[in-house]
Amino acid sequence: MHFHLPKPLHGWRAFAGEVGIIVVGVLIALGAEQVVEVLHWRRETATLRENLHREIRDNQWNAALRVMISGCIRQRIGRLESELTRSGVAWAADPVEGGDEQRWSALPIAFKFPSMQSFYTSGHWQTALASGELAHMPDGERNGYSYTYQAIADLEAFSAQEDALVGRLQPLARDQRLDAQQRLDFEAQLASLDHLNVVQTIYSRKFLEGTRRSGIVPRRGDIDAAYRSARAEYGACATPLGLTADALSPGSNATKVKPES
Repeated sequence: MHFHLPKPLHGWRAFAGEVGIIVVGVLIALGAEQVVEVLHWRRETATLRENLHREIRDNQWNAALRVMISGCIRQRIGRLESELTRSGVAWAADPVEGGDEQRWSALPIAFKFPSMQSFYTSGHWQTALASGELAHMPDGERNGYSYTYQAIADLEAFSAQEDALVGRLQPLARDQRLDAQQRLDFEAQLASLDHLNVVQTIYSRKFLEGTRRSGIVPRRGDIDAAYRSARAEYGACATPLGLTADALSPGSNATKVKPES
């Protein structure tokens, strides 16, 4: 029994040509789809990069402000420690300002606001992690952002520790009687707050230097605006970004960081 293959209407050569045209068309369509997808993710990545840079610059502003007011925090801590060592049991609150802000009078002057923790933000980074957009970035760039946002998370964690200490210092905001043990307890909390202030200052400087080395340079205008804000809010104790060695531990390598330009 013999089987006969059907012959193409216009011959095998014509049939192969038609198949070839179809295959080429499919390949062109697939290639065009890939090109469109590449262009799409290139635009998405550019938008993501822009959002991350803007968010990092906001955190640079906050880190710079922290360095500038670190001396204000240390001065206020020193004053409270000195008052706690005085003899007697009477404690008189030392208002920084009157009115509604008097309830913060016991706190270092830089902590007029209830929380410093909320200053640091990472919303765009968290969204990018959840959406998978970072997978379309080069490995080196993605790793750089990862290190940067880990530093931001560290600063936020230190701020959370400060918030807890500030809450425990709140009783000093009112006139009262303090025995020797209570005074010692408050002195210990102030010492911890002083230590965290130094750590925050060092990490803030390192964060600024790290982002600068990564190519996200703090804008001079932003740094100047932060300094004007620090001076307006906290007074003469605020210092320019490059003049904060007095607020750091002696010999700290953070003092070697150059001012951002």
